[in-house]
Amino acid sequence: MRIAPLALVAALLVVPPAHAEDDAFVREEVTFETSDGLTIHGTYWAPVDAPTGAPCVVALPMYRNVRASWEPLATPVTERGCALLAIDMRGHGESAVQGETDLSENVKARDAELFNAMHLDVEAAIAWARKTKKTPRGRVGLIGASVGCSIAIHAAVEKPLDVAAVAVLTPGEKYLGVPTLEHAERWYKTLPLHIFSSDEERKRGAESIQSALADRGAELSIVPGSKIHGTQMFGKVAGIEGRLAEWLTARITGPIPDGVIEESEIEGAVTIEFQKRDIWVRFVNGRLYVATRFESMGSVASDQARIRITTPDGKAHDVAEHAGMGMSRIDMDVTAHAPTSSAVTEHSYFLSELGVAGGAAIGIQIAFDDESFGPAEPIHITLE
Repeated sequence: MRIAPLALVAALLVVPPAHAEDDAFVREEVTFETSDGLTIHGTYWAPVDAPTGAPCVVALPMYRNVRASWEPLATPVTERGCALLAIDMRGHGESAVQGETDLSENVKARDAELFNAMHLDVEAAIAWARKTKKTPRGRVGLIGASVGCSIAIHAAVEKPLDVAAVAVLTPGEKYLGVPTLEHAERWYKTLPLHIFSSDEERKRGAESIQSALADRGAELSIVPGSKIHGTQMFGKVAGIEGRLAEWLTARITGPIPDGVIEESEIEGAVTIEFQKRDIWVRFVNGRLYVATRFESMGSVASDQARIRITTPDGKAHDVAEHAGMGMSRIDMDVTAHAPTSSAVTEHSYFLSELGVAGGAAIGIQIAFDDESFGPAEPIHITLE
């Protein structure tokens, strides 16, 4: 199967938003394009009072199922202030026919190449939500059922910077050729994962995936009942819809660490001393955090700091510049410690934009005011 690559673009909405007077949400039928040129159909539910800008849960159906299977989550998710975007993955539902090609035949044939490319559908869904609905970066949760679990986990390791939490219903170790246990080896240790399975299906993948990620906080919940594979849990497992919505929305609406922090809050960081100033570097859930000390004299921060990151390919990236009073919100916060004090300012950077992932070694240099970057040889740290 060959698909001509196209640039990822947000697509036009198919129908305008609509909602009944008593509904807690607005509903839209949407389309968007993937990076390899396919058109994906979805349904977007959002709180009436937050049609844009809300954190978003992206839902991925089971094999040969469609996005309507996730509708039972629409109310519990939106009433918690978040949006739900359920999609028909390639070869399924309205996303089956692409031009003159009917990919449902590939689905029926259990084409592993097709299923291993479905993470692109998720990446396109997230990009659409961010561009069209102004979903904040890092405020997306993924939920999948059956093979949708495999795709959710795959997408999370490909784009960990965009995903704040993942929930899966009845996962497998290698559904339809998607190597979930291999993908789990790349899991970021601070990315929450909650696995739900019946007792009769726990051996198909739920236990092995949780065991592989137990040291990274993966949770496993065994739910009562039989013949409750994936979204078949809805309406059969008491309260499961609210439980899933509560777990996911709590994790995509929580605080993202950034801004002015206290020294005592810099945990698990590498401390670098340069030119009698301290720099702290840490890597959490795909984000690089660089903290520097600023001296506040009266109402003006005395230092201007620039950060340079050297990636494993030898390229240098000047990723930040924070200056004194009036130049940035963060430095204005620093000067709130006036009349004279010191504070630590922390900025975070999304390293996927630099082509860097966990396990890589990067170099850190810093320049204050008009000085040159130093030290001359970058200080190297290995990202966890």
